[in-house]
Amino acid sequence: MNDYVLSTRKLTKRFHGFCAISDVDINVREGAVHALIGPNGAGKSTCFNLITRFLTPSSGRIYYRGEDITSLRAAEVAGRGMVRSFQISSIFPELSCIENVEIAIQKREGLSFNFWRHQRALQAHRDETMDLLACTRLAAEAGQRAGSLPYGKRRALEIATTLAMNPSVLLLDEPMAGLGREDIAAISDLIKEIRQGRTIVMVEHNLDVVRSLSDTVTVLEAGQVICQGVYEEVSTNPRVMEAYLGAGDDDE
Repeated sequence: MNDYVLSTRKLTKRFHGFCAISDVDINVREGAVHALIGPNGAGKSTCFNLITRFLTPSSGRIYYRGEDITSLRAAEVAGRGMVRSFQISSIFPELSCIENVEIAIQKREGLSFNFWRHQRALQAHRDETMDLLACTRLAAEAGQRAGSLPYGKRRALEIATTLAMNPSVLLLDEPMAGLGREDIAAISDLIKEIRQGRTIVMVEHNLDVVRSLSDTVTVLEAGQVICQGVYEEVSTNPRVMEAYLGAGDDDE
């Protein structure tokens, strides 16, 4: 397990007798973009929530940089450098882009919500804030109210607030959900840029995006891993082809 930045062993989750995922082993290498895919009902979101500790496993273990993190809380995992975004945008819509990023920086520094009282504490982080907005191509919208941004730029802002936590492992939950073609291209380019020096794990249903971005793909079906490898391998695997046969858009 020391060969992997993140791994699971026999990860299992039951809900009132229903087994959502069973004996899932996932191995994520340092610096890779690792995609978790599968048809509707495959258990991807459950697995993702377990890895990020928003759910507690019924059994199995989760390892981060060789440390067993199975019993840690989500905030403790984030504090170790593994930070997630969400499928539904989680920004503060009434605040500006600058304010959204500054609040995320305060969270990282243990100064949560001092925004309301200490403007000088924020000013110390203004350069970092502007760098993050420039990185996510939002410098021109820095003072704009977040809720007024087009949806694609709101997704970019969420990535900026996630990056403000200085993650070494970034977990993206359906980063392309609800985006049009142009926005998908923009967010794909953004992910290519921010992957430098980071490991990215993403749940994604857009297979064109998975093909263009991922180094490794894990395929789930009915709560179990049926294939893991590079996209070219998994896309021609008979079990994967059968799992996706007739499947529509994957919005789990």
